[in-house]
Amino acid sequence: MSENENVDELIERLGRNAKEYAIAGDCASAEFLTACANTIKDQRARIEYEQDCYERSMHLVRVYQDKLVPKYEALVEKLRHEQDALISDLRGCAIESCAECMYCLYQTAPSFCSDCTDGSNWRWKGEKEA
Repeated sequence: MSENENVDELIERLGRNAKEYAIAGDCASAEFLTACANTIKDQRARIEYEQDCYERSMHLVRVYQDKLVPKYEALVEKLRHEQDALISDLRGCAIESCAECMYCLYQTAPSFCSDCTDGSNWRWKGEKEA
């Protein structure tokens, strides 16, 4: 027996018992059992609605993920290549005009910069703070 069949059977049993109590004159018990059956019906409907909303949301997540993730991965790869090119250009400029290279690993030791002809002492430290 499936879970839905078990719930349906429980609701029917509560309804039958409520009718039997009503016939016997125990209205309070009949009302209580009817309220229990109605609560179970309402909760099941709420759960089914929430499950449907969840499934629709997950479908949208998968659709957008399939569309957006490749775009963002391509953008990240493009930016990575641009950054590598920029650093390479900056390294070249720093070596050519190394009077006071602000990106040298040894910022305050000009003797190291004068020995640096291949960029080995150079490292980009990011944008200067304003």
